[in-house]
Amino acid sequence: MSGLQHVTEVSKLPPRSRVGLVRVGLHGALLARGLDPFGIACLAGHADGRGGDRARVTLGENGMVAFDLVDAIAKELR
Repeated sequence: MSGLQHVTEVSKLPPRSRVGLVRVGLHGALLARGLDPFGIACLAGHADGRGGDRARVTLGENGMVAFDLVDAIAKELR
């Protein structure tokens, strides 16, 4: 499956599934950096919550989509 085809398939997913993909990507990225699974669960949960709060303040609750969390979570992890 090509990257473009994958993005097309992801765009067909319901919004809740897309948020899950953001979270899975976050967990995978932290795992690739060598963190232990429990540390990943703690850090990812915290970063996801703080990132969601940051995105809500910036974008509002009604205009936010899953991939808006990516930038907000990245800012929380810096």
